[in-house]
Amino acid sequence: MEEKIVAKHSIFGILSFILSLIDIFGLFILFVVMAALEFSIEGGIGVNPQISNAISLFYFSIIILALASLVFAFFGVTQKDKRKFYGAFGIALSAVTLFAALFILVEELFLKEKFMLFISL
Repeated sequence: MEEKIVAKHSIFGILSFILSLIDIFGLFILFVVMAALEFSIEGGIGVNPQISNAISLFYFSIIILALASLVFAFFGVTQKDKRKFYGAFGIALSAVTLFAALFILVEELFLKEKFMLFISL
């Protein structure tokens, strides 16, 4: 009888997929918190530097997590004799999250008077 060898999923791909899901959830929570603070604080988020710095730190940690997820996804896709589904899905999710986060950063740099998230930039 001929035995079929089933390739296992790459641990890097699974890790990248999990990190990208955490990243998407964190970006969603960041938007909810930013909107709630923007409407509840008189003058917006930019008035209070402590809140603005805390949000900025969380935002940049989301970008770093997306980059880490992207690196793990590339490791997962390039492994031989492993399934590449989670690695490819991790690349897609982390690239979308990274694109959204960087789009917000560029928007903040050029439209600073509209929504002051990063007061130090």
